[in-house]
This record gives sequence, structure tokens and C-alpha cells, in this order.
Amino acid sequence: MSVVKKTLGPLLTVAMSTVGSVAVADSIEVGAEYRDFNQPYSQDNLQAAYIAFSLNPVDESPLQIAGKFEYRYMDFSGKRHTNNRYRQSVHVGYQWEFGDFIWAPKIGLRQQRFENNTDGLEYRFIPGLKYQLTDASSVSLAGWMAMVQMQVPVREEESDSDLRSNYNDYIHKLEVKFNHQLSSTKSAALGLFHELVYKEDEQRAYSVDRNETIELRLYYKQDFEVFSLEPYARIDLTQSQTDALGNERHQKANRVGIKGEYRISPQFTMLPEFYINDSEVNDWNSEAENHPNKYYFFYKLSLQYSF
Repeated sequence: MSVVKKTLGPLLTVAMSTVGSVAVADSIEVGAEYRDFNQPYSQDNLQAAYIAFSLNPVDESPLQIAGKFEYRYMDFSGKRHTNNRYRQSVHVGYQWEFGDFIWAPKIGLRQQRFENNTDGLEYRFIPGLKYQLTDASSVSLAGWMAMVQMQVPVREEESDSDLRSNYNDYIHKLEVKFNHQLSSTKSAALGLFHELVYKEDEQRAYSVDRNETIELRLYYKQDFEVFSLEPYARIDLTQSQTDALGNERHQKANRVGIKGEYRISPQFTMLPEFYINDSEVNDWNSEAENHPNKYYFFYKLSLQYSF
């Protein structure tokens, strides 16, 4: 209980005081997720529960405040000490329109606290850029970038695993996306996604110092009277991991899934999602497929209440 209070207390206080002081609240969402891995990776099975909110504190203003509080629990007891996690985030955004150009940036914080006293704090920036090419087509820059303060085991060879040190890492997940409205009920999109992770002062052999992925993303959405379906696919084009000593590894991953939205009433919406994620598991400095592919089934179901 003390860990929960220490982790969630400050942001929960901010969130609840915000809810109490605003005139309009967009939505509150409560949901659960589960990941079910294949053998021999089933020890990574996990479940998570979360509550999220989105608020517009000023009537007829694009100002937005959003937050999410999540707890992840590992099914396998041997993984719980290092992988059970509390995660919380808060973002504030605004929007400006300049003709066909829309800029809707957000800034925010996301904190992770693991049960082995490993902590991470991300200072996030979401660019939120969109340009309307025609009435039916647009191009956008989605995703985010962040400086990350990590308190983790010392990143040196043969160091005491109980020792902790602070590092400043960098990560971005950005996607250039072409969107097209096929009709009043159908839309499609094509995205090129780039992920880069860089760790400060990672000196250990075979510990990832730099991780880079380029990915093709495909989207389609069909709206019906009271529900919508959105199948999607993510295909790795290139993927590389390196350590500080020059060792290299490539582990591509692909994902196919579908999101849904069912409007139970004007206030309540059910939001299911399902996908299959398949990834290579390879040894360092080897082009051969050394191990069985690692895949998992992802299930999510949430209920959103709109004000």
C-alpha cells in the first residue's frame, strides 16, 4: 500500500482536483489488458488494469488535459519482482489552426515505478502536426519524443545488481501518416513509423545501447450505425540493436490486429481490441534464426463514459 500511495498519490491528487474544478469533462475510461505468450515464453504473460481521463477545462477552447493510471501484474511469480509496474501519465495540449495546417502539440510526464525500485520518468513532447491536402486527404506527424530519467542498476560490467544510478536516455516513436477518407463511413491510412532508443553510458556487453526500428503501418476503418471496426497491420522493414562494444542483433516483429468501438448509449462506449504480435528471437552477431519466434495474443476491453 505504501508503494501505491507513493507512486500514484501526487498525480491522483492533481487529477481529482482538476476534475472537481472543471465545467466539462470529455471522458473517463476504465479497462483491462492481457498478453498471452507462446511456449517457451509463457513466463512473460501479464495482465494490466487502468483508468484514463480526458478533460476540456475551458468551454469552447481546444485546451485539453489527459491522464492515465495503470498497474501491470506478471502471471509468473519469478517475473513479478522485476516486472510488476505502476505507470502514470499526464499530458496537456492545445490546438492552433492556420488555414489547412493544424498544430496540436502536447507536453507531458509519464512515470514508471517497478517493484524492484527501478524508476523511469519521461518528459514527453507530442508534435501533433497535420496538413489537409484535399477535402478527403491529409498528412500528419503522429507519435512522441522524450528525454527519460532512469534510476536503474549500474550499467557497468560485473557491477552489484543492487546498486542504482541515474541516467538520461532518449526515445522517440514518430509516424508520418497519409490519411484518406474513402467515403462518409470508410477511411484508410498508410504510415511510416520510426522508433529510436538510446541509453546513456550503457557499457555492458550484449546489453542494448541503441535500438532502432522502421516500420510500415496500414490502417482501415469502417463505420456502421452504432459500431465501427478498424483492422490494422504493422510490418517491420528494418530492426537493429547494438551494444557499446559493437555487437549487433536484428529482431524484426510484425503485428496484425483489430480495434472496435460499440456505442451502447450516447454516454457509454465499449472499446475492444485484439492483436497478434510475432517477433524474431536471435542471438547477437548471428544472421540465423536461433530460437523459436516469440508471439503473443493481446486482448483489451474498456468502457468509456463521456460527459
